[in-house]
Amino acid sequence: AQQTVVPSSSVQDFLASLPVKKMKQLGGKLGSSLQDDLGVKTVGDLLGFTEEKLQEYYGVNTGTWLWKTARGFSGEEVEDRLLPKSHGCGKTFPGPKALKNHSSVKSWLDKLCEELSERIQSDLSCNKRVAQTLTLHARASKENECNSMKKFPSKSCPLRYGTGKIQEDAMKLFESGLHDFWGSRSARWRNELNLEIYQRPKFQCIYGYP
Repeated sequence: AQQTVVPSSSVQDFLASLPVKKMKQLGGKLGSSLQDDLGVKTVGDLLGFTEEKLQEYYGVNTGTWLWKTARGFSGEEVEDRLLPKSHGCGKTFPGPKALKNHSSVKSWLDKLCEELSERIQSDLSCNKRVAQTLTLHARASKENECNSMKKFPSKSCPLRYGTGKIQEDAMKLFESGLHDFWGSRSARWRNELNLEIYQRPKFQCIYGYP
């Protein structure tokens, strides 16, 4: 993972044009308050306020922290950036967008697998790590049984590199989960559309070193 080292003499120039909500801990309500109440759009705008003025608006501790943050002062130690343990691709299909037949499920699985394949290939090139496991997660309900709480089982298998192979394996995992979800009645779904996917199917690649 890459990190950028900025000389202390260049910190303020580096931060000046940075949107204030891109700063750590300013992406939520505090960042929104700076924008809405003080008209602060960038860190450079924040430099225009004295420490006392910021304390007046946000209290002594937060005001001082904002004043220091705008100038690049932080008491935190620099830590190595940790690589993610998994990659995921998913999509939600709420209400009328729920997937109700085999072809629509396959179409979306293929798209998600294509995106996932690109991510793990990039990770392999950049970080020299090999993805080992493919896991499919889904949520489902039976048609006319919206309150059904039966869980659609997660399924896993060894991950094979290549978009086509991932697509093939993901569909097999879905079919296996569908069989367990319906039991002996799994074949009915294709004809009577008794299954709806209403939460994202997600793939996870658990990494390990070869």
